[in-house]
Amino acid sequence: MRLVCNLIEADRVTVLRRGKVTFTGQVAGETPASLSRAMIGGDLPRVERRAPVLGEVVVRAERLVVEQVPLDFVIRAGEVVGVAAIEGNGQRALLRAVAGLDEAAPRSGSLTVSGPVAFVPEDRTTEGII
Repeated sequence: MRLVCNLIEADRVTVLRRGKVTFTGQVAGETPASLSRAMIGGDLPRVERRAPVLGEVVVRAERLVVEQVPLDFVIRAGEVVGVAAIEGNGQRALLRAVAGLDEAAPRSGSLTVSGPVAFVPEDRTTEGII
């Protein structure tokens, strides 16, 4: 078996934990579980996976146009939502509009925010607060 992580294949691996080598050797014969034991010093805890319980709709966008493309989406209480795109494609303006930080947005469509929305800016140096 060859361990594949992040689309890079490896024949040998060295694991460091707290600055000390805990394993070094051939990947052949190792499993993700054995390597994770070397990484964290024990077995991974068993985690019961349950479907998240989502609350009421707190954000609703219908044919919302902030920069270019009309969008329809809902965000429910308890959801963590991120938007990924290449810089300059409107994601910054969209998130600022949803957070109520841009009075000029939306350009068209409807945006209803009926609950608290937290905003984590992309540039914490100029927009973030501690």
